[in-house]
Amino acid sequence: ESMHLAVQRESEQTRKTAGILDGSTLGKIEIKGKDALEFMNLMYTNAFTKMKPMTSRYALMLGEDGMIMDDGIICKINDKHFIATTTSSGAPKVLAHMEEFLQTEWPHLQVYLNSITEQFTTFNISGPKSREIVSKVFTDVDFSNDKFPFMTFNNFKYLDTEVRIMRASFTGELGYEIYVSPKYALELWKKIFHSGKNLGLVAYGTETMHLLRAEKGYIVV
Repeated sequence: ESMHLAVQRESEQTRKTAGILDGSTLGKIEIKGKDALEFMNLMYTNAFTKMKPMTSRYALMLGEDGMIMDDGIICKINDKHFIATTTSSGAPKVLAHMEEFLQTEWPHLQVYLNSITEQFTTFNISGPKSREIVSKVFTDVDFSNDKFPFMTFNNFKYLDTEVRIMRASFTGELGYEIYVSPKYALELWKKIFHSGKNLGLVAYGTETMHLLRAEKGYIVV
């Protein structure tokens, strides 16, 4: 199978049934402090003031030249606590950019930044069958539209730890992102595949992610 054929197969399968990507390399930055909301409003093109707690939003970050520097999803836990995801290659650059502005432009803001990229493994499940699969894996969670609307997230008990599950999609299909401690990652990956065995679940890679993302109409930073 050539690279081209593999990408076509993975894309088609994700559109028809479900696909899973190991998105652990995506950057994850925790922003905390009494001025966190003001800082986030200054850093990104989006406004986060009216955003409800425990919801998420797609956001763009611009460089000093006004060009798009990075994009990602911002999770708002409350006005004093946010988690920002970044592109894989942009993680250190975005953290450094945030730190520089905190130290040189807005030193009066009480905000603390922490890279948590390596603290969480991230699995992205997309496709029409994704809800069915995650419902089999996390049997105590109600994934219905009413209880788990688009662009919301929550923490749930899993074994003797917690997972954060967010409903989001960059493929145009129904999708979920699962954040879990690396210690439990392989076991969870196997459990997801066991649950998706008869539902056509396929693992897909970065090239397929770019294709699905482009078809959805998202920019590729």
